Amino acid sequence: EGYDAERDQITERAYVAPRLLPQYLSDAGGITPYHPKDNPTGHVSLSVAENKTLEDLLLPKFQEAYKDITADLTYYQATSGTPMLKQAMAKLMTRYLNGGHYTFLPENMIAAAGCNAILDNLFFCIAEQGDAVLLPKPY
Repeated sequence: EGYDAERDQITERAYVAPRLLPQYLSDAGGITPYHPKDNPTGHVSLSVAENKTLEDLLLPKFQEAYKDITADLTYYQATSGTPMLKQAMAKLMTRYLNGGHYTFLPENMIAAAGCNAILDNLFFCIAEQGDAVLLPKPY
């Protein structure tokens, strides 16, 4: 089979995972969302924890604290972090780490909601099914 630089850098399950996505998306593709007036027979998705019915109440409160927040920031974002967050992280790290001798780029940043999420994603990519990882606590 030979050496494949891209393939040999990740685990088997990380290599296979993107092939499963089209099936998931095609299963969800035919669902029409519920709307009280425009589509009263539509579906309410229980597959995500988004509550769009509160946007009109929450968004003004968020904007009192930070005026640049837009409605899309009240919903799920890219799992690697929002562009605004990654830009801020890159700027902060460039300024304060390594005396500013290295420029951190937003496109090289990944943000996640806590250490557990980051470690879970990392080990999914670098450990095969059945492998074990020992972590000291606290981390």
